[in-house]
Amino acid sequence: MLFLVLAVELNDQVLNTSLWDVAGALGLSHDEAVWLPSLYLVAEIVGMATAPTMAAIFTLRRFALSVAALATLPTLLMTTGPGVSALFFLRLVQGLAGGWSIPLLMMTALRVLPPPIRLYGLAVYACSATIAPNLATSLAALWTDGLQDWHFIFLGVIPFVTIAAVLIWFGLDQDPPRYPMLRQFDWPGVIFVLMGFGSLVVALKQANRLDWLNSPTICLLFLCSAIGIPALVLRELHAPQPLFRLDLLKRRNFAYALIALVLVLIIALGSGPVPISFLTQIHGYRPAQAHVLTLFVAATQLLLLLPLTAFRRR
Repeated sequence: MLFLVLAVELNDQVLNTSLWDVAGALGLSHDEAVWLPSLYLVAEIVGMATAPTMAAIFTLRRFALSVAALATLPTLLMTTGPGVSALFFLRLVQGLAGGWSIPLLMMTALRVLPPPIRLYGLAVYACSATIAPNLATSLAALWTDGLQDWHFIFLGVIPFVTIAAVLIWFGLDQDPPRYPMLRQFDWPGVIFVLMGFGSLVVALKQANRLDWLNSPTICLLFLCSAIGIPALVLRELHAPQPLFRLDLLKRRNFAYALIALVLVLIIALGSGPVPISFLTQIHGYRPAQAHVLTLFVAATQLLLLLPLTAFRRR
């Protein structure tokens, strides 16, 4: 499951790092290319919200294998240079697969790891979200500046997905599916997630390009977000089978731990992309020139977040 999460994360981050190389190869304009990261994030949010319920309905093993297949097929099709509309659709499918894979890693760690090492598994889960973006710069440098073939930006993750599918096939037990749960699936919650958080992500990603509140589109997106997020909270508090267990926030230890996790992820994710964004946009660095910095950040995160945090907690 770790290989699967790393594969889909690298699939996203390598493309974001090499976005303009891909845009030039596929003949995309600037306004078309900037939608690729936004569409991925919108679908990823929906995937993360629905993954636990989908895994419970279709079983963890079957659903994980489906996610691996769903992450691979769009990647292969994008190398053929489809039209803009098809490319946007494939990017949405990629984001949905990416969002589905992330919660499955934690579910697997809690299910298969014995208590003495379970905390290390959760530390690996945390590292998967922070290390992959930093490794992506090195891989982008290898594909675009080393091999000088943009196709590897998409095809380079296929071996990771293949290994993940084989390990999941042999490593996870097959549980009986629970299809009756589909009757109580929280479809209104999915709509509110898309309306609230999806609109917010698109607004924040496109705000600079469209001049923030001077754009009617950005104002409309912020309005949808302001309506959708409170509606989602109300829905999840009363849904028979909610996507989010908001009642758990009443537990003080859980709420404090969640806040701490969010703050750590913000700091860890900002430590790599922010300097790289400065170097590439202000000084015109290519991935081959900037990847040493991201490798150093990834190495320190691996040493500090993974063994030391879990060891200290024990």
